[in-house]
Amino acid sequence: MAYALAMTAGLLVGGRLGDIAGRKRMFLIGAGGFVAGSLLCAIATGPETAIAARAMQGLFGACMIPQGLGMLKEMFPPRELQAAFGAMGPVMGLSAVGGPTLAGWLVDADLLGTGWRMIFLINLPIGLALLIAAIAFLPPAVRPQESGSTCPARSSPPAEHCCWSSRWYRAASTAGRPGPSR
Repeated sequence: MAYALAMTAGLLVGGRLGDIAGRKRMFLIGAGGFVAGSLLCAIATGPETAIAARAMQGLFGACMIPQGLGMLKEMFPPRELQAAFGAMGPVMGLSAVGGPTLAGWLVDADLLGTGWRMIFLINLPIGLALLIAAIAFLPPAVRPQESGSTCPARSSPPAEHCCWSSRWYRAASTAGRPGPSR
């Protein structure tokens, strides 16, 4: 519950921080914090520590997740953008189903006598590999105002949000349909 609440509460702020500080930077901060939260969960000595560490994971996850969507928009030309988002959907769906399944297997297998802690320990090597790959392969940080955003009102957060929302609505409503050639 702590993870879901913190993730949900932090998504909008995490996305906005990516707009301000740069998506690559916030992705790296989010991934690093998530890995640190996983370690804290694994070594938790009581429920209070575990709950606080799960909330930490949720907040840092909320910094990381929106950056992936924003970076897709920056990395792919308009003709390839729908395919990129279309490929991301099944990956997110499989992770939503596969994560709890893998966690159940890890707890049942009791690898190295760690019991339930392995569901958090498994995040450490995966998260470190993700951080190394992100540093090596993600493009340099580009702030929206530097990337030629078409938002007419950059100085007004509500207007900027409307522009962002309408772009996502257009992308979602036309997914899978051939669009005009650009």
